[in-house]
Amino acid sequence: KQILGDAGYKIQPDALNWLSMNIAGDRMRVRNEIDKLITYMGHDEKTIQTQDVLAICGEAGAQSFDDLIYAIGGGKTEVALFTYNKLLAEGVFVITILRTLQNHFRRLHYTKCLIGEGMDTSSAMKKLQPPIFFKNEAGFKSQLSKWSDKRLLLFLERLADVEAQMKQTGTTTETLGSHVVLSLS
Repeated sequence: KQILGDAGYKIQPDALNWLSMNIAGDRMRVRNEIDKLITYMGHDEKTIQTQDVLAICGEAGAQSFDDLIYAIGGGKTEVALFTYNKLLAEGVFVITILRTLQNHFRRLHYTKCLIGEGMDTSSAMKKLQPPIFFKNEAGFKSQLSKWSDKRLLLFLERLADVEAQMKQTGTTTETLGSHVVLSLS
């Protein structure tokens, strides 16, 4: 947001949310995607909208964290592994992937708790910050109905255990990451 602001652009909240969730990896890669977006926008239009971000950064989003999250949550193991390997090839660190998964499952658990306290699904989802990107709402609702509170807690424990293993064992982080993708999906 700061880089875009320094270049004289504003960005819509949905566009910023999508961009921040889908453009990850090393700083050079992130900066290159933002530079492409600035070039695409030109000098006339100064407010970046979701369709602008999707148009220029869509390829990066095709192997996005969202694809991984919803493949894992939907039990699509082959898609999850393919996307995991694409993220690694794009320079995304395994720890970044794990923390993104932890964040997603925490958000699911929080929403499930709100629903358990009597809130309807739509109202509970609106409490999330940042909000669920509109294109992912159906997938998020599907996962809410699929996973129990207990199962989500087990997922979170598994992710925390794998992160600890990465810091304590000699096993390569990519191998531990692929094991967790397999086990969760």
